[in-house]
Amino acid sequence: MKNSFSENKKKEKGLRWKEIWKKRYITEDERKKCRNIVDAYAELIEGEDMAVLDAGKYGYVKLRYYSPEEGFDTVETFVSSEKLFDNL
Repeated sequence: MKNSFSENKKKEKGLRWKEIWKKRYITEDERKKCRNIVDAYAELIEGEDMAVLDAGKYGYVKLRYYSPEEGFDTVETFVSSEKLFDNL
């Protein structure tokens, strides 16, 4: 009896992780809009101490102030093209 209970718990945990893994935090439409914004600001971004990267289903990530010892000082995630535009 004890084994079946623990096996069921393991299956439930596995299902939850699969659901989390499949979850999208940004729509494809918003991703395209964000890509257009990043492309439009490409020259500005290159001149600054920052990078804006496509993080797939998680949205876009803005990384700022890199140092080899510390890594990135500022990390911001965007799932809205409007907020990304306002932030750049």
